[in-house]
Amino acid sequence: MRIISGKHRGKKLFFPDTDKVRPTTDKAKEAVFGILHFLLKETAVLDLFAGSGALGLEALSRGAASAVFCDIDLKFVRKNLLLAGETADLYECDFLSALDRLSARGKTFDFIFLDPPYESDCGELAVKRIYEKGLLKKGGKIIFEHSRAKDLKDFGDYVTISDSRSYGTQGVSFIEFRDMF
Repeated sequence: MRIISGKHRGKKLFFPDTDKVRPTTDKAKEAVFGILHFLLKETAVLDLFAGSGALGLEALSRGAASAVFCDIDLKFVRKNLLLAGETADLYECDFLSALDRLSARGKTFDFIFLDPPYESDCGELAVKRIYEKGLLKKGGKIIFEHSRAKDLKDFGDYVTISDSRSYGTQGVSFIEFRDMF
C-alpha cells in the first residue's frame, strides 16, 4: 500500500497485516482520486474508519488543507503521518463518539471518506449522523466504500447518490445531501 500521487507520491504506508483489515485497493483509490483530483485543493477532509489513514493521507498529498482521522485504533495512522511529515487531528474512539465530538467542536468537511466494515450497518449509521450533525459542507461529498453487493437504496430522502462504481468486490458511492431547507 502506497500514496499514489502528489507531494508524498510513492511513500509506502504501514498497515495491519491481518485478514480482518481490508485496505482500499490502489485501483479503487486511483479512480476515486482521479474524480476528486481538481476538487481537493485547500479542502477539509475526514477519514472515518481510517485504518491506516491511506485515504486521508492521499488527500493531503494531493492538496487538501487539513485532515481528521477517526478510528478505534490509530497506531498505523500515527506511523503514516510521521512517515509523511504531516500533522492532523486524531479521534481515537468509536465513530459515533467521534462524529458527536466533531460536531460539538463545530467542524465541517468538504469530503468525508467512509470505509466501514462491509458486513456492518456502520456506514448507514454514519451517513445519518453526519447529516443530523451538519458535518458535511454544502456541496460536499461522502465517498462511501462498501461491498459491491450492498444495496444503498434505503438511505432516506435527504441523500442523493451522485455516482457509484465497482472495482472487483468493492463498490464506491459518492453521496451528497439534498438541500432540504
